[in-house]
Amino acid sequence: MPSSAPSTPPIGCCANLHQVATVARAGFDFIELPVVHTLMPDADGDAFAPTLAELEASPLPVESFNLFLPGDLRLVGPDVDHERIHRYVHHAMDRAAAVGGKVIVFGSAGARRVPDGYDPDDAFGQVEQFLAEAAPVAERFGVTLAIEPLNRGESNLLNSVPEAADLAQAVHHPHVRVLADLYHMAVEHEPLDHVVAAGNLIAHVHVADTGRFAPGTGDYDTLGLFRRLKARGYAGRVAIECTWRDFDAEAPTAVAFLRETWACA
Repeated sequence: MPSSAPSTPPIGCCANLHQVATVARAGFDFIELPVVHTLMPDADGDAFAPTLAELEASPLPVESFNLFLPGDLRLVGPDVDHERIHRYVHHAMDRAAAVGGKVIVFGSAGARRVPDGYDPDDAFGQVEQFLAEAAPVAERFGVTLAIEPLNRGESNLLNSVPEAADLAQAVHHPHVRVLADLYHMAVEHEPLDHVVAAGNLIAHVHVADTGRFAPGTGDYDTLGLFRRLKARGYAGRVAIECTWRDFDAEAPTAVAFLRETWACA
């Protein structure tokens, strides 16, 4: 039997550090920030220090991060810089943990793009190797890597929840799990029951609505997603990743919509 789900999951917002006060005023529980631009894993500690001070002063918990790897840090293909990857991952995990980060989303479409003519099975194996090597680092710093399936318009590798779940199972490490993103699932016409099948592998959730606009403004089946998560005892976070047309007007309504929808699920 699944464990009991919380009455409402923490609701967060994908944004940038300069927006944190605005995100806090809108009623979010946490903010999700980009690794590349916020934690600056390619930079040394002195360069990161001013940003660290800002993060430590954040009025909202910084519990998750996205945009894990820059596009030029290739994981797939013949030109993989393992030394830079190792250094980058260590700095990213260390800095995320230092400010309370619990989840790092592994989307990184550019880094995992399969070059033309390259064997997809070899590419999958390279990503599996990357995650297998990153997993002990994540465990050391108490961070979970959540593999994000991206729609085929953005990525030519890992386009569905089952594919991400297969990869997580292949790595077989408790700190490598899966993200369910309602937008990408809708674009791919992916059944929401894939979330049920993935079960406890789901560690993080992204939501948006039709056209990737704010939740509650379209016809995506947020209620159906939440019912499936709730039935599985999901106890993680839900972050809005969308295009805001008027953040100040839309954000509080979107937060309320998600909380009400979860209560009804």
